[in-house]
Amino acid sequence: MSARNRRESGFALIDALLAVAVLSVGLVAVLDAFMTGGASLEFTKNTLIANLLAQSKMEQYNSVPSSAISDVTCCTDLNSTNEFTPASSEGSFPAFKYEMQKTSEVASYVDRITLTVHYRVMGKDKKMVYTMLKGKKT
Repeated sequence: MSARNRRESGFALIDALLAVAVLSVGLVAVLDAFMTGGASLEFTKNTLIANLLAQSKMEQYNSVPSSAISDVTCCTDLNSTNEFTPASSEGSFPAFKYEMQKTSEVASYVDRITLTVHYRVMGKDKKMVYTMLKGKKT
């Protein structure tokens, strides 16, 4: 075989292995970005749902007189039964629980309503606390 044929013989095995290694590193980086993005979307979705459910419940408490609101003091974890029960068209949210506490403030003229929403994101228990002051009608 002449010297000219050896130079034009194409890729060597080492060249092909190096190309596969470079492509593998690139694909691993892209897949890691997709996994991180998916986890971030799950966190954002569950946090948004918790906010919307809490806002809905607080609006529900705001629409009734303070005397009609009783303490709901269950739900220190996700195993309790105090679930959000929105209209049937909105769906069911068994992964989101809440507890509510009502305390009198300002010489029994104002009630403080504290709503705590418990939920789970990526296997970790999370909670959000919302507070509303509601005047008592005399």
